[in-house]
Amino acid sequence: MVLIRREFVLDAPQPRVWDLIATTILQSLPVTQTEIVDDSTLRGILRLKLGPIELPLRMQIEVSDISPMQRFATRVTIGEGLLHAVLGVAYELTELK
Repeated sequence: MVLIRREFVLDAPQPRVWDLIATTILQSLPVTQTEIVDDSTLRGILRLKLGPIELPLRMQIEVSDISPMQRFATRVTIGEGLLHAVLGVAYELTELK
């Protein structure tokens, strides 16, 4: 299991920060053909570039845990069958004092 932790400090109210996080996640991924399945699931095609080769891979993002204004966790599945990867991503928002 690989764990990467990053911390950022933003001078903005919590609702604005959550809006920025959601927008940034979706804009930073090279995903096409997105489909909103329900309130907690999004599917699409991830265009993964490996040098000059571009691989279209199925991707599914599922919200696995949400605590309004404090925590947002997702499970990202890329690929299918024997060739797939699962990534857990969690965001925790704490107010600085």
